[in-house]
Amino acid sequence: EILDLKVCAPAMGSGAFLVQACRYLGEKLVEAWLHEEAAGKAITVDGEALDQLGAEEPLPSQLDERLTIARRLVAERCLYGVDINPLAVELAKLSIWLVTLAKGRPFGFLDHNLRSGDSLLGIHRLEQLTRLRMGTESGRQYQLRIFGQNVEAAVNEAIELRKRLRATTIRDIKDVEAMARLDHEARRKLESIELIADAMIGEALRCGGNARALDTALDTLATMAGDFLSGNEKMGEQIVRQARDGLILNIRGARIKRKPFHWAIDFPEIFAQRNGFDAIIGNPPYMGGQKISGHFGESYRSYLVEYIANGRKGSADLCAYFVLRSWKIIGRVSYIGVVATSSMAEGDTRTVALDHLLSKENATVFSAIQRQNWPGAASVTVTPLWITSSEWNGLFTLNNKPVAGINSLLTDNADSFEAPKKLKSNSGIAFIGSQIQGTGFMLSNEQAEQLKTKDPKNGDVIFPYLRGEDFNQSPTLSPGCFVINFFDWPLKRGASKDLHFAENYPDCISIIEEKVKPKRESKRGRNSIANRRADKWWQYGAAAPTLYKTIAGMKRVMFHPFTSKYLAFGFVDANMIFAAPHIVFAKDGYEFFALLQSNIHEAWVRHFTSYSLSLARYTPSDCFETFPMPDSIENL
Repeated sequence: EILDLKVCAPAMGSGAFLVQACRYLGEKLVEAWLHEEAAGKAITVDGEALDQLGAEEPLPSQLDERLTIARRLVAERCLYGVDINPLAVELAKLSIWLVTLAKGRPFGFLDHNLRSGDSLLGIHRLEQLTRLRMGTESGRQYQLRIFGQNVEAAVNEAIELRKRLRATTIRDIKDVEAMARLDHEARRKLESIELIADAMIGEALRCGGNARALDTALDTLATMAGDFLSGNEKMGEQIVRQARDGLILNIRGARIKRKPFHWAIDFPEIFAQRNGFDAIIGNPPYMGGQKISGHFGESYRSYLVEYIANGRKGSADLCAYFVLRSWKIIGRVSYIGVVATSSMAEGDTRTVALDHLLSKENATVFSAIQRQNWPGAASVTVTPLWITSSEWNGLFTLNNKPVAGINSLLTDNADSFEAPKKLKSNSGIAFIGSQIQGTGFMLSNEQAEQLKTKDPKNGDVIFPYLRGEDFNQSPTLSPGCFVINFFDWPLKRGASKDLHFAENYPDCISIIEEKVKPKRESKRGRNSIANRRADKWWQYGAAAPTLYKTIAGMKRVMFHPFTSKYLAFGFVDANMIFAAPHIVFAKDGYEFFALLQSNIHEAWVRHFTSYSLSLARYTPSDCFETFPMPDSIENL
């Protein structure tokens, strides 16, 4: 039973978690052999329990030799791993080889279960390919494509080859070579199938979450795939080009090709016969949701939202998508154990992943450690987390203490709750400031004064600029600099004789043209947002017009920085430009200030916010829009 377990690390790096799994399962296998021997069984050198040895070679009696044999068997039969970095895959093979090193035995063959590719990008069920639809789990019945039987036949042939591979006993280098041939033959059987899957994922990236456009594109691909699998090589070449073009992403000005990892094709025996892995382990990568588009491209993030999170939007950490992918590749009685980011139970990351799994997918978190300090040199906190897909009848532990249960906030289930909803009464009050997207808009106090002295008209477009660091460091909550702001004005006076246009302020527009325009142009072509910003280079990236329309006519507003150690609100002059991602409240009364500064509101914020190290992130969606206000606060 131990040797039948299938354990996977979907972001294995150099294999540290797989090495520990190998050691752990190896020790348990040795214990199992001792139990079998106590029951009168004889154990062979290949780990089989027989009534009588006969001509089979017996298992050595020395404990260290038994452990080495057990680890080799576990490595060859139980462990699977994927990483986007091919070099990391080779290091993982080396790491496992070192822990399974046996005298007189060659390096075990691990190419069949340690692979390179993007774990988040690819199909995880064969039905996705045979029906050419990304979402086969939505309850809709999609028709099996004509070529679907060819796909299933090829996968079944590959499974048989991989069974022979796994049944091979490694005695010398010839056995390793035989396994390599079987692995190569199994991969060759699936080359054409994998190519169609690549083209499918390329179309999903290209369509950017537009379901109707994707369905149309996949219908066309289905016709092409049918011709290709019927022997039309030219059609195969066209699919190759289509896959290559679709998988190239524009990232920070570079064209980078992504390599999908198709779970149902690369590990066919896991998904055709077992319905998934028994356990997922690892330390998946962390990256704040706001950074994913910048690092991987806008279409990649749209793919994650649409096909990994099933359309659930939010600024979720990359780690959340790995947890969701892990859920899709485990079986009915399986487990996930990961060292996750501490934001897993916070904000959008919690909503997108844990809250969905626990409320909609019948997942159970049976153990967790909240915000544990990383034991190494890095100044970060993590959250070790254990999840099961089956009914859990064991002990629930939170921070190593028994509890009644664990909810998506990773608190005691005795404090169970329904996630708070946004309240209409709280809408239109809290706003995020402007994303100027260009330091060239900023002016020092001296520069601002010189421009206004040179031409008083320049004062129409020069405003104080309040940032979080100014608010936190100034005793008078005063801004530390100024910005040029052309609002949503056109660059030139149009036929409509616009009253306001940017070129009417030559001193200021020349600064923006020199300092902002070149940087905006250098980013053109990355994605549609970058293109729009390059076209409107004299305007802010996200000007927050609703904020300024709402506070027009107010003398003061209330402000709170995005991150802070303490909850600290303050009144500031309304006639300013406020920096994102800091929060502006369209309120000027002390009763409102007293309510938000109260420890009642602080308890709410601390409970539902997310953190950056020890700093709480105050966002309207997590902290204010769900906060239940008194019926009346005027008389407080």
